[in-house]
Amino acid sequence: MPILASGAAAVVLAAVHLLARRFEEALGVVPRNRWLSIAGGISVAYVFLHLLPEMAAVEGHLDDAGVGLPGIEEHGWLAALLGLVVFYGLEQHARRSREERAGGRTHDRVGWIHVGSYGLYNAIAGALLVRKAEEDTLALVLFTVAIGLHFLVNDAALVEDHGAVYRRAGRWIVAGGVLAGWAVASIARPDEAALTLLVAFLGGGVLMNVLKEELPDERRSRFGVFLTATVAFAGLLLVVRP
Repeated sequence: MPILASGAAAVVLAAVHLLARRFEEALGVVPRNRWLSIAGGISVAYVFLHLLPEMAAVEGHLDDAGVGLPGIEEHGWLAALLGLVVFYGLEQHARRSREERAGGRTHDRVGWIHVGSYGLYNAIAGALLVRKAEEDTLALVLFTVAIGLHFLVNDAALVEDHGAVYRRAGRWIVAGGVLAGWAVASIARPDEAALTLLVAFLGGGVLMNVLKEELPDERRSRFGVFLTATVAFAGLLLVVRP
């Protein structure tokens, strides 16, 4: 049953945050910047080859639902842009807070805002699990793998930025966001237009968060590793095409 499959996937994604420290220990033989680049490359490939193409159908869904802004045909791209801008703004807010304090940690208030926003971000991913399960099992598996690896990247950044705030309770909030999003979507069954816009918003947020980790010099990312992971996962997606 799709509902059971999507529920299992939601538990897996929530566990990524709760067990992230153990995952890092298990990956101890691989330098941290390398596996973060691998996860980032896979996430970017999935966004460009699966999430963003889904927005091509957004106008039909919006027209059928009778919603959308008059005279505008780029609702999906606007939602993706909004996702990127929102998470860029949150990152800049956290960066300014880090600069104001010694030790490279943000103010607790900023940390809770940041964690809460990622709880909502994860809730969108949890809601989309229901849609992916209804498409087919392969679509659900690919989404879970790509987003799960992306959550590892986010988890590492949240620990680095917010320290004790995130370890103490924040991790449970973002993990709970996945389960809450899945539960709401399972019960409320949002319409196709709303889900398509959520796909676009999530895609913009994923791009922002991956590029945030890959571009700055201080992250010491590995472009070769990132490129290899992107090409390999893109090739897999082009072959299997759920």
